[in-house]
Amino acid sequence: MYFLKHCSVIFRQTLMINALDPDKERNVETHIKIIGWLHIALHLPLLLFSAIFLIAGTAFGSLFGSISHDPVTGLGFAGIFTFVAIFCLVIAIPGIITGYALITLKPWGRTCGIIASFLDLFSLGLGTALGVYGLVILFNEEAVSLFDGFRSY
Repeated sequence: MYFLKHCSVIFRQTLMINALDPDKERNVETHIKIIGWLHIALHLPLLLFSAIFLIAGTAFGSLFGSISHDPVTGLGFAGIFTFVAIFCLVIAIPGIITGYALITLKPWGRTCGIIASFLDLFSLGLGTALGVYGLVILFNEEAVSLFDGFRSY
């Protein structure tokens, strides 16, 4: 219980410091760029893992197919590894695109960041922390005005 009270005191002090900061919009811009880099850092290993799984699936598929003299076994292994690789790609590519959009402050980056942060909530551990951090910052009024300032109609 003491820990929670101590955390709330630090959180309130941080909010007071940020409330008195005259350059809040730049502060929020820095947080948004941090979220973008974190999205890239979290999803880039999945992209590499996908490439490794694709290569390993082909290698193990041909190996087990030749050992068992049954081409169906090799195709089964290659199919499972390919499915996992495609699944990792489907998760990794939108996360990397979101990170790029947030770093460069694209007008559609906030919407993409909110969706990616919401989906990150289901990834236990670092993903949950990134999701909460992203949602708190991207729903901030300064973030809304920052992205509305870059919007071209």
